[in-house]
Amino acid sequence: DKEHLLYEIMEQPNIINELLTKYRLIDASIKDKLINANKIYFVGCGSSYYASLYLSLFYTKYYKKEAYALIGSEFDNDLVSYDDNTLFVYLSQSGETADLIECYKQNKYKNAILLTNVVTSTLARNIDDVCYLYAYPELSVASTKAFIAMIVVGIMIGKNSFNCDIDLSNLVNTIEDVIARHLEIEKLAKEILLSKHIFIIGSKLIYPLALESSLKIREVTYLSSWGMASAEFKHGTISMVDSNTVAIGFDDLCLKELASRGCRIIKPNINISGVGCEIGLVIYCQLLAYFLGKTLNLNVDQPKNLAKSVTVK
Repeated sequence: DKEHLLYEIMEQPNIINELLTKYRLIDASIKDKLINANKIYFVGCGSSYYASLYLSLFYTKYYKKEAYALIGSEFDNDLVSYDDNTLFVYLSQSGETADLIECYKQNKYKNAILLTNVVTSTLARNIDDVCYLYAYPELSVASTKAFIAMIVVGIMIGKNSFNCDIDLSNLVNTIEDVIARHLEIEKLAKEILLSKHIFIIGSKLIYPLALESSLKIREVTYLSSWGMASAEFKHGTISMVDSNTVAIGFDDLCLKELASRGCRIIKPNINISGVGCEIGLVIYCQLLAYFLGKTLNLNVDQPKNLAKSVTVK
């Protein structure tokens, strides 16, 4: 039998296709909130924070909105500047994330939208405007399809609100191409299993995806995996690079620099030219995490010390 993790990775193209259809139209209240916002904070924890970081960059680049990402557990009213036209977009797969619920309670400004996979959840009961992720139950502890759904829903509600010509159809093809090469990724997992560190690098929109990709490998395999902004390597972390390390990414200049220090370089064969297609990196690393975990004979659905919904502060 396939583990839930692998099944949920494989489900992602269908979920995206479904979301592209369901979010052709959005509620007027959600559209009004986005249009009238002069500043948007995306708020999440863990993978949801990395989705928030990606969306904040996407909204700034494509929708020309002032947007930022906040870690839910770090929220402090004194560290955030806002006025009556500031919008908070909360991201939570379960809608029960304790740190995010506490953040919502503490936040003295309640102009909010929620992206969640559970419409009966605590956050969904408290926030009027809810965007459902339609990702179906996510049974593996490591989030895969819910992470992608958050990004796609976030992009789609912006596209509809700001009437932008954003086409995500290439993203589905990109993810299908990555999944089709699963045997190649399985072979790679066996080759890099004993690496001391796995670095995943990226800049701009790819940076949050590198963070999420490295988290997925850490969660599932317990291996040392680092997400890095490409140019930041030379500001200290390059001291860790040797012939027993691996770097995954697309940034030729940084990869060349790491290769010269003996690092093994993996440049995934992913077409990242279309809008959103860089997300293919995450699916590549989801599969890599799965195959590394299986090769290590680990329980990939239930990693140690982790729970699906973090309901403690």
